[in-house]
Amino acid sequence: CWDEECRKASKKQRDPSFAKAIIRCYRKPHAWLGLITFIEVPPPPPPPPKKKKPCLLY
Repeated sequence: CWDEECRKASKKQRDPSFAKAIIRCYRKPHAWLGLITFIEVPPPPPPPPKKKKPCLLY
C-alpha cells in the first residue's frame, strides 16, 4: 500500500500520505466489520412516554 501511495504521489508531484495509504489498505475489511456490527447491535428502546399532570385550575 505504501509503495502504491509513493508512486501516486510522485506522479502528482506531492508528498506521500501515510494516512491515505492506511485508509486504502484497511478500508474494505473494516467497512464490512462496521456494517456487520451496525446490523447486529439493536438500537436502544425508545424512552417511555411522559405522563401528563392534571390541570388543577378551577
